Amino acid sequence: SSIPRPPHTIQCAMASASEPLLAESARAGGEVKEATGGGTMHSHLPLDVRSQWYAVAFGEDVPKTLPGRVGAKAPAPMSVSLLGDPLVLWRDARGEVRCVADKCPHRSAPLSLGKVNGNTGHVECIYHGWQIDGCSGKVVEIPALQDGKNIPSNARARAYPVLEQDGVVYVWPGQAEDAATAERPPRDLTDAGEPLAAAASGFVLQKM
Repeated sequence: SSIPRPPHTIQCAMASASEPLLAESARAGGEVKEATGGGTMHSHLPLDVRSQWYAVAFGEDVPKTLPGRVGAKAPAPMSVSLLGDPLVLWRDARGEVRCVADKCPHRSAPLSLGKVNGNTGHVECIYHGWQIDGCSGKVVEIPALQDGKNIPSNARARAYPVLEQDGVVYVWPGQAEDAATAERPPRDLTDAGEPLAAAASGFVLQKM
């Protein structure tokens, strides 16, 4: 005798009766507009997964520029990966978090193996000492550059927009110009409207 099967009750985690699965015809203008059946689904999210802010690190964990520390005495930048992109993070001489692709534009050596130069606040490649400005991604120092020669204009690493909010560092992996007008990530707030990350909130951030 066969064992009777229970009624089918499994529902798709991405849809319900009021939020039917997205059809191709629902894609318009970079957003999900109308889904079949008259409902709407995640209309506030862009279809391009890169056109969003992603949390990648806690601000307190990002290596700082240590004045006067160079070479082996300087800290290494933080290595992270976002949507398959290897990245490095560090704080420049002004304390701003910077993020560039983890690849030196010279010989493609990983910048995560390098150092944060304490005299300049730039990330320095371990291979030939090229220094990259975190704001623009431009190479600003080449130790072996001959006198009278200029740094090539195309000598640069990709720089990623960075946002630090409530102790969390966010990176924008899409087009840099889109980050300026994008909405900030949602904040965790108390009932009184105070950020949970604030000391006055009474909450404690604990890393797992």
